[in-house]
Amino acid sequence: MGLEPGYFGIYAATQPDQVDTVVEIILQNMEKAKAGQISDEELDNTKQMAFVTARLGRQANEPMASDMALNELYGLGYDFSDHEREHLAKVTKADVQRVAQTYLQHPTIVITTPSPMP
Repeated sequence: MGLEPGYFGIYAATQPDQVDTVVEIILQNMEKAKAGQISDEELDNTKQMAFVTARLGRQANEPMASDMALNELYGLGYDFSDHEREHLAKVTKADVQRVAQTYLQHPTIVITTPSPMP
């Protein structure tokens, strides 16, 4: 928390026998993002999902207060998240490609299962 770097994570839940397939799909989608091969529909769906997920994450007082405090700490203003929909609307395919090329390099893949892999 604070002005420290974080991480970018991709999470998927699947059956143990589907792990290799799911990892391959994730890696393919990372490459698509780096190449800018994102459809308008994918971008719009992702923006909507990001908005809803963020709103759901701030429903209780504690995460809402934390969000406001961090926004102040980062110099964005406590009400920055109130304008989330407008911020997301400005995200372009080129933005996604630029960020993907910057951060989706050399992934560390961690696989956890409730039982040993088959």
